[in-house]
Amino acid sequence: MGWVGKTNAATGEQSAAPAQRPRRPARSVAAGAALVASALLGCGSESEPQPEPIEVAIAVPLAGTGVMADARQAWQLVLDSINEAGGVAGRPLRVVERDTPLSAPDDLSPIADGFEQLASEGYRYIISLVSGDALEPILQAASSRGVLAMSITSEEPAAALAGHDAQLLRGILPTDRLIAKQAAALQARGLRRLAIVGATRADVPAPRHQAMREAYQLCADCSVRELTYPAEMDPFYYDWAALGARAMEPAPDVVYLAGANVDALRDAVRALEVAGYAGTYHFAHGGYMAALLPAFAPEVTQRFRSYDLALPPGAQRDEFLARYEAAYGEAFVPEPRLIAFADYLSLLALAMTEVGAEDPTQVALAMKQLAAPPGEAFGTLDHAAAGAALRAGKDIDFNGLSGALDFDERGEVADAFTQEYGVDARGDIVPLP
Repeated sequence: MGWVGKTNAATGEQSAAPAQRPRRPARSVAAGAALVASALLGCGSESEPQPEPIEVAIAVPLAGTGVMADARQAWQLVLDSINEAGGVAGRPLRVVERDTPLSAPDDLSPIADGFEQLASEGYRYIISLVSGDALEPILQAASSRGVLAMSITSEEPAAALAGHDAQLLRGILPTDRLIAKQAAALQARGLRRLAIVGATRADVPAPRHQAMREAYQLCADCSVRELTYPAEMDPFYYDWAALGARAMEPAPDVVYLAGANVDALRDAVRALEVAGYAGTYHFAHGGYMAALLPAFAPEVTQRFRSYDLALPPGAQRDEFLARYEAAYGEAFVPEPRLIAFADYLSLLALAMTEVGAEDPTQVALAMKQLAAPPGEAFGTLDHAAAGAALRAGKDIDFNGLSGALDFDERGEVADAFTQEYGVDARGDIVPLP
């Protein structure tokens, strides 16, 4: 399968994603909910009262974003399966979308504004991006209004977040923990001498740069050399040859490219090649690996690597991908942050089946308990069977399409399935064994 670089307008990052066939128009959420409500009512009289839907809001950049269209279709597929199974105690689940277009990729304040608007309108369950500029205002709105916020990203380290009184769930592995897993994997291969190349802003390295440095410094016999350049500089005028020469002084085993500027990354790799580096390049942002492929010959690109969250293999993933392709005539972008919407909806519906939909704090607690072992395993597509097990008084262990979702008391996941990616002889980005 061919791969192309796609940009996530919600985070400003690129991710490596499968090339897509022409898209079928997705059904509207409102239309789907109306059809489900009619199905729940059966053939009764028009005068019979319709069950009041349980509303879950989503605040993310939607318009014109191909990646988010995949997420929408994924959560719609799961939403349909929940409602076809009877919803939550006979009430249909409905998604309310709030588009929060960004004017700049690194400014998430429009997402915070959208979240705050939804909270002020009375929505008490909101899936969004709780990160960057959006972090503090979202948590303030959630805690002041009794809203459960569910994040589909987790750039900030878990330890850096203040207590949030059970008003935040982050079902995506925090980036610092992801990088720690990558560092451990590299060290296990005997790659002890690391060179980090990345930008600084106001003399401060980027968070992924710092996370990799800290992870490698935990290794007693490892060494780290840091080579930085100002993020504001013009790559055309920078002395890349000097950077390449400095990088080679300790003879690095591996180079970690922590930058997020395609031109600077391209120049850095060229300088390192001229300086004689022959090892692998690991990209902090996998999508930029895809962006650099056209600039280099195969003997260079086949040494490119990225490391990211991935959908865990298994029957549940295979079933979802088959359902998705049957419904929409195309392959799903296998990105855990996109499928997290669907995982949240499924687990949320089960928690509401258990404790009702009135108290977000109790629902959050139930979500943590239902996702934790022990118990009979159920997945994102198993709402009918899992609901029946709950009504029978059985313990269940929910496992999402994005992973186990074993939350700690703060609502953070401790681990997740990860995958290393490389470039094959045809120039395609592929998972590595």
